[in-house]
Amino acid sequence: MPRAFRGPARPRERAGACSARGRLGARHRARARARATVQQGHLVDGSRQQGGLPATPVTPAPAAATVGSVTPRARLFGTVATAYAEHRPGYPAAAAAWALEPVADRAGLHVLDLGAGTGKLTEAVLRHAEVTAVDPDPAMLVELRARVPRARAAAGTAEGIPLPGASVDAVVCGQAWHWFDLPRALPEIVRVLRPGGVLAVVRNDEDPDNRLMNEFLDADALSAREGGHDHGWTPPSHEAFGAVERRRFPNPHPTDVDSTIARLGTFSWLLAADPGERGAFERRLRAYLAGHPETASGEFVLPLVTTVLRALRR
Repeated sequence: MPRAFRGPARPRERAGACSARGRLGARHRARARARATVQQGHLVDGSRQQGGLPATPVTPAPAAATVGSVTPRARLFGTVATAYAEHRPGYPAAAAAWALEPVADRAGLHVLDLGAGTGKLTEAVLRHAEVTAVDPDPAMLVELRARVPRARAAAGTAEGIPLPGASVDAVVCGQAWHWFDLPRALPEIVRVLRPGGVLAVVRNDEDPDNRLMNEFLDADALSAREGGHDHGWTPPSHEAFGAVERRRFPNPHPTDVDSTIARLGTFSWLLAADPGERGAFERRLRAYLAGHPETASGEFVLPLVTTVLRALRR
């Protein structure tokens, strides 16, 4: 039986850990800053923060979706599209249901999954609605079409959505929010959303309360470089949206050492590293996991959490 991570991590004994100690906790400091932003008025767990101006007018669709806004680093995902589909976790049914709750009673519910990748979030949303899945990467769309054939898949970006105005009841985004050029993407999202529609930003992360995996990622010389970056915690901010709500859902992910390494291998910071760095990182992670009873058997349950940020279009 896979063993779940439980309790605090043991002190690190890996060679070189002391040199990384100054970086320890960088991810948690970033999360703390995000939580401080939440408390300062952007959003509150389970409650609403009022503010903003009336909605902007609906504008016609652009002549064509653009791909120029996709950064070189974001284009790397297509090189590992199959591994992404096989090893990235899905999303809890409860998270998808809560994201769509404000529009759940609409007839013929139509949802746009923006930056859909290989369709992980698309699968969860299809239980509730018709889904159009948009992504700029052809290789990711090949996987999406093969794995989620019920969804309508289309090439496009958040900054040039290939849909007419006021055509969807909800826009969801899983793991892609931080890749968007938000000053350009948010007006596009507003354009395609019907009045009263919902925007939901959905993200999987390691459970911040479980130190085992986080301790390694915070301290390792390669992964710690990402610790100060925002990766999806910025809430939607646009005059057309009202209150932003936030809720977290447990998302335990049965896995093993090989799949964990393959999952991390689909992260952009590891894709962007040179082959020598990637190989060294894999060896360090294998040694780390082999040294803990929770993971030494090779199979375990990774305690992920899914965070949903939700806002309604005025």
